[in-house]
Amino acid sequence: MEPTPSAPKGAPSPGGAISSKAGAPGSASAAFKELDANKDGYISREEAKKLNAVSKRFTELDLNRDGKLSQTELDAGSSPAAGAPAPSTGTTGSSPPKR
Repeated sequence: MEPTPSAPKGAPSPGGAISSKAGAPGSASAAFKELDANKDGYISREEAKKLNAVSKRFTELDLNRDGKLSQTELDAGSSPAAGAPAPSTGTTGSSPPKR
């Protein structure tokens, strides 16, 4: 099995997921540990500057608007559905159209 190419370090992976500089695409936990320099359990705006994918989306990821990112907020922002458009009302896309 050949390794799959990964996105450039710090670039969002498909679906808006966060990639750590360590090269683990979509690994929000690894990115969080790497960014939380003072180990207080949060990523400040300053700490987020170390990873462009997080820095550029900081305001979007800061769901409770407290000026820092928790592990939960980073995990939510790194899910494959993060950044995807919301489904249109009335259809789920999983059922075939009624005839």
